[in-house]
Amino acid sequence: MSATMAQRAGIVDDQPRPFEWWMTSHLALALAFNCFLPVLLPAYVLSVGGSAIDIALAMSMAGLFALIGPSIGGLAVRHRAHRLVQALGVLGMAIGLGALAVSGGDSLSIVLAIAVMGVGAAAVAVAAPTLILGTDLPPHIQERQLTWLQLNLDLGKIFGGLVLGAMAAAKLPFHTQFRVGGLAIGLLSVLVWTTSRGAATRICQPRPVGTGRSARSR
Repeated sequence: MSATMAQRAGIVDDQPRPFEWWMTSHLALALAFNCFLPVLLPAYVLSVGGSAIDIALAMSMAGLFALIGPSIGGLAVRHRAHRLVQALGVLGMAIGLGALAVSGGDSLSIVLAIAVMGVGAAAVAVAAPTLILGTDLPPHIQERQLTWLQLNLDLGKIFGGLVLGAMAAAKLPFHTQFRVGGLAIGLLSVLVWTTSRGAATRICQPRPVGTGRSARSR
């Protein structure tokens, strides 16, 4: 009887849930690209003598490097590394914000920092949905998980707006605000890595032609 109870406990602990903590990768994505970057970067560039054209060029770099998402996704599939890609993507956004904090207004440093953030965002955007859609979970579970993944984007906007408002009220300098954002997202990268093992094991292995149901990774 005790063995049966232990087995049931293991099954319950391994069950996919509508919300799992690795989904905060999208909260980090919203913090970086819906809050800190669009709110702080224009004012920061202008404060160090830049122009509106400099702001446009800097912001476009993030979108340009985000276009490598399909290539990142291909590497993740080839090496079965969606968990690692997602965590590194969140870490890349944290590093980018940290680099902005120490850029000193140098144009090249700002562009490189935003490029790193763009690559990180692309990695998160392609890896996170695969941890849901790349599994053989029932459709209703996938739908609920996708809903929570999207909700994390909205929660990130809310949380980021509150944090930016508090820092603006305290009149913190730009480099401090970038550091706060980098630290927050860096902590989220640790959370994403440590809580995504179970989701990664649910991703189905590629199915050879003529075989039955896909096997899961171990």
